[in-house]
Amino acid sequence: MKASPQRITEGWISLLVFFLTSLPVPLSAATVTSFSSGIWTNGATWNGGAPPSPGDSVVISSGHSVTVDTATATLLSLTNNGILIFSGWQTVI
Repeated sequence: MKASPQRITEGWISLLVFFLTSLPVPLSAATVTSFSSGIWTNGATWNGGAPPSPGDSVVISSGHSVTVDTATATLLSLTNNGILIFSGWQTVI
C-alpha cells in the first residue's frame, strides 16, 4: 500500500519540528550592557545587576572600562565600544 502525499507531508513536518526543538538554545540568552566601568564578575558593572551568563550577548558601552578577571562563559557575541582589559591571565606557548 502506497502512503498518501498528506501522510508523507505530515511525516516531514513532524521530523522538522523534532529537529528544530532539539537544537541547543540557551534559555537565559539576553543582551547584557555595561552600566559602569568595573570588574567583569561584579554585578554592579552590568545593567540588571548580574554578570553575563552563557549564551548572552555582551555590550561594553562607550566610556566604560571592563576588566575580565576570570575565565568567562561562552558568549553569543561581544560588542566592545569601550575598553576591555584582561587581568590575571597567563599564556603558555
